Amino acid sequence: MSGFGLLELTVLAGDVGRVVDARFEGGKLVVEVDRGGVRVSGYYTGKPPIEPLIVTVNGEDRVTLVDNIVSLDYDVAEGSFRELKVLVHPVVYVNTILYAILAYTPIALIARSQG
Repeated sequence: MSGFGLLELTVLAGDVGRVVDARFEGGKLVVEVDRGGVRVSGYYTGKPPIEPLIVTVNGEDRVTLVDNIVSLDYDVAEGSFRELKVLVHPVVYVNTILYAILAYTPIALIARSQG
């Protein structure tokens, strides 16, 4: 799984950017994505790209999509996103691998058994 995630982020993701703003207007999710200094903005009506999409913080609803890295399919003529997919940052895979190595090495097992 970690190899797939790294490959997806670096090669297969296609057009990638960071979500800088996401809000609901008129029942549509309006998203602004920074693609390395170029910002694109449009609406998205597809399947939620992240769960939960909305959280309530101090009585205020916030869209959790902001600051996530996404792969996207943007239709310039329509000003809309045909697809948004949240990508997992490679550090998550690296941390998982390191934890597995450290948690199950003989030294870790000995340390656990001794206390």
